[in-house]
Amino acid sequence: MLLRYLLQNALIAMPDLALAIVGVVLFKRERSLATALVALGFGVVTASHVLGTLLGLDWADALAIIRLHGWVLKFNYWTVIASRWVAVGGLLWHTLQVNTASPNNRWRGP
Repeated sequence: MLLRYLLQNALIAMPDLALAIVGVVLFKRERSLATALVALGFGVVTASHVLGTLLGLDWADALAIIRLHGWVLKFNYWTVIASRWVAVGGLLWHTLQVNTASPNNRWRGP
């Protein structure tokens, strides 16, 4: 049961982890605000998944946290949404800034 729970959460978090790694690689290649937003945004989403998985392991502890600090889960929820939008915006910004045309791929006409 525990292994299934951890496996399901790992499968959910893997795409965000992969995009966070891509963001770090992009940031190392081209240090810009757009690539920093990609790395930071997807990194925060991945950290949130890990935090949620760890909190969900022991339901008694998770329920105690919810009762005492209900704002933690709301903060976590809205942080994930905001971070994902920041990361996607940074990725879109970076994509639109980069000139992807190779000099060998130019159309030379008829």
